[in-house]
Amino acid sequence: MTEPSANNDPLAARKKAMDYLARREHSCAELCRKMETFGFASEVALDAVEQLQKDGLQSDRRFVEAFVQSRVSQGKGPTRIRADLLQRGIRDSMIQEAVAEFGQDWFALARQTRQKTYGVDEPLEFRPHPLEASQPSQRFSLAIPDGQKMLHVFQRIIDLVL
Repeated sequence: MTEPSANNDPLAARKKAMDYLARREHSCAELCRKMETFGFASEVALDAVEQLQKDGLQSDRRFVEAFVQSRVSQGKGPTRIRADLLQRGIRDSMIQEAVAEFGQDWFALARQTRQKTYGVDEPLEFRPHPLEASQPSQRFSLAIPDGQKMLHVFQRIIDLVL
């Protein structure tokens, strides 16, 4: 009987997946993709990851919680976080739940990020930061959900008029 190759060896696949998880949390899809890139057959990679899920060593929920915490501390908003998590194979319902549970005041986060980047004084006009290619309006558009953006804009207009 021949020895199974590393690409189809379930034990080697499990070990490699655990090596990835030892560095940081990964989503199921992200972990499978990395293992396939490393050379494991997709079925072997998926079986190894599913077994790690059963053993409690891999959890998409745990990954999402750590990811949201990390991105919020970087000043990223819910739109950007959602887009990044969708790229990593996370279901939209799980993303919505995690963002809602986090309970972040997204306007305060956007204000804090703007002040950190451009200073405390409100500018008369926005100019790009010297190290950034994009306008602040583009940067902060990802920090606040769409419906809340419009409400905030109207509130600012009312404050200026009254």
